[in-house]
Amino acid sequence: MEIKNLNKDEKWNAIFEKCYQDEAFKKEFMANPVDVLQSYSDVEIDTKGFKVVVTDQSDPQVININIPINEDDLQLTEAQLEHVAGGSKFCISVSFFF
Repeated sequence: MEIKNLNKDEKWNAIFEKCYQDEAFKKEFMANPVDVLQSYSDVEIDTKGFKVVVTDQSDPQVININIPINEDDLQLTEAQLEHVAGGSKFCISVSFFF
């Protein structure tokens, strides 16, 4: 199956399934998420100004809690505002669309 031909949700599911089945792939995805995502995408993924962090939350014995951004501290750059306003083919704020 050619992952690049799948829709966004199918791509995420394929990547997660590969992480479950291939420990080396999961480690590579966690260490270099943008490179791995780029390999599954036909569009360039621009993460300038962002830090991309992948954590393994697959252990059912662990409760994962994410601390959200403090909206009072949120100051968007012009480039980030373009992403939010639809000036890009994907959005990084919640998830990658690739």
